[in-house]
Amino acid sequence: MSNESGNRIHPEHKLELMMQGDPFFCSACRQIGFGFSYGCETCLILVHKKCMYPPSTVSHPLQKNCNLKYNPQADTSGACTFCSACSEPLRSSAYSFVASGNPSFHPSCLHLQKCIHVNDVMLNLVESCSSACDWCGKKSICLNKVEIPSWWYVSEGAKHRYHVGCVREMMVESWKSGGISYDEDADDGQTSMTADKPCKWKGKKRGFVGRTIVKFAFVTGWSALTGDVTGISGNLLWNRRSKLIERSRFLT
Repeated sequence: MSNESGNRIHPEHKLELMMQGDPFFCSACRQIGFGFSYGCETCLILVHKKCMYPPSTVSHPLQKNCNLKYNPQADTSGACTFCSACSEPLRSSAYSFVASGNPSFHPSCLHLQKCIHVNDVMLNLVESCSSACDWCGKKSICLNKVEIPSWWYVSEGAKHRYHVGCVREMMVESWKSGGISYDEDADDGQTSMTADKPCKWKGKKRGFVGRTIVKFAFVTGWSALTGDVTGISGNLLWNRRSKLIERSRFLT
């Protein structure tokens, strides 16, 4: 494999393979990641394994008889500005068909696990589903009344079904509660998690609202500065700050 991709992403230092205990924000495709990544501890740069050394062309079982070409910088000038797998914006590198207007994908989305387990139910990756998502309650994802393509994870008989993008939200919620395990070290690795819809806020002890407002402002500002639309990096930095404050209070 060539180091050309790694040098382009972060020319200052060599990126090393490392395991991430927390979700991370990929500097290449600008999407959330879990498990192993290539990173620079000095500069806090992290990259999906599949984004580090992307081949020039790839194929996918859900896109039969079609080769997708890699582009280091996604073309967002046309109508196809969203990933057809996760429905998230294409802000950096992407795979797409040669003809314009055809589906495009984040590199990591073309390596989604073929099956995952949610609440002990096996779900398979499929191209489409006619029922509503169990997480967001919607059949399709729309922006300005325009439907955005999405792949799904669906159980046998379609009793349980989730948009791929919603599954990533579920993974974050499950990670917060410690109810997730994942294995990206092998191509057949599987993710298992417990995920319930977040309960509506019912009021907490005094000071909760104030802390929430301050945290929201911090995360929003950090996301705008780094381009992290998921807010994951901002939340992780906030949590680290909170732990350091608690530790300093304990030591004093």
